[in-house]
Amino acid sequence: MYNKGTLIGKRTKEKHITLQNVYNFLLLLIKNTKLAELPKEKILNITLTYFNCIKELLPVEWSDYKQYRLTHIVCLNAFAIAGNKIIPSNYNFVSNQLNIKEVNKRMSSIKIFDWSSEGTLKYLKGASGSKLLAEDIIASVEK
Repeated sequence: MYNKGTLIGKRTKEKHITLQNVYNFLLLLIKNTKLAELPKEKILNITLTYFNCIKELLPVEWSDYKQYRLTHIVCLNAFAIAGNKIIPSNYNFVSNQLNIKEVNKRMSSIKIFDWSSEGTLKYLKGASGSKLLAEDIIASVEK
């Protein structure tokens, strides 16, 4: 989220993610999971690791807000909803470690999506759009 976020809540083309958005990502990611019982610092670290995985898989799409939808709020919410299913199944609660190799391996399937602003995600909006996209992400990851 580095260089994409704004602390004051005023969005620009370069800084289109607010702290409220990040807070909502965190809530969606841990909702109704054992992750919610972890210390806040650990939850934040897991979240940053997960979104960094996405950034590393699709660096061009991540860095270009205008040409791609990947970092639009609807898609980031979808990733958080999908992460709610993906992360707990790859987290060892005994050792408090995320199996990042397995997460990377499973998340590599997101490369099949057309993330372009003019592609199939063009009209995806709101919470319902995030849920639909999350279902597609989860389905692709579970194959």
